[in-house]
Amino acid sequence: MSGFKGVCCMYSLLIVDDEPTILKGMREKIDWPSYGFTQIAVESTYAGALETAILLQPSCCLIDVCLGREKGYELIEQLNNLGVKSNYIMMSGYEEFAYVKKALCCGALDYLLKPIEADVLDNAVGRVVVEYLGGVIPGQGKANIDPILRCAYEEFSPMVRKILMIVQAEYHTTLNLKSLAEKFRMNSAYLGQLFLMETKMKFS
Repeated sequence: MSGFKGVCCMYSLLIVDDEPTILKGMREKIDWPSYGFTQIAVESTYAGALETAILLQPSCCLIDVCLGREKGYELIEQLNNLGVKSNYIMMSGYEEFAYVKKALCCGALDYLLKPIEADVLDNAVGRVVVEYLGGVIPGQGKANIDPILRCAYEEFSPMVRKILMIVQAEYHTTLNLKSLAEKFRMNSAYLGQLFLMETKMKFS
């Protein structure tokens, strides 16, 4: 089994791919510690990944769709059945709809096509950190200032802070008030009024 990087951490990460060059590349693709990932494990087999995930209980898993004769989404299904709680991002060199569907059905939050560009991985990981781990994306933790509103995040309620972080993490996507309200399972009109009241800006 691969050794873990670091002893004490905020978040833990498991990368699973049967190609050594991909494993090495994914570890070096982005600045993982800047997102809070200081404990990192890598595995190249289905069995090794299953064992490591049970022991590590990773905050996030990057899993290749094909692991030899076995499939990454089958690994996610088995981990779900075992009660392992994580946030899964599927990687693949295949764009087949069947793979995408199975990955999403078993709980994968994203499906990234290889070769994966650094900015694409940055965005996917940023979304997991902000929306599912309750963290911040790189740069926000130190400056703690929203770049658009130019106000400290502490000035806003926890809900509006989360909205601002999601906007930062998903700036490249089409994000509207309705889809944002669905993420929080809230009424879009109420969420819009809350945002307007605190930021003095309409969400558009």
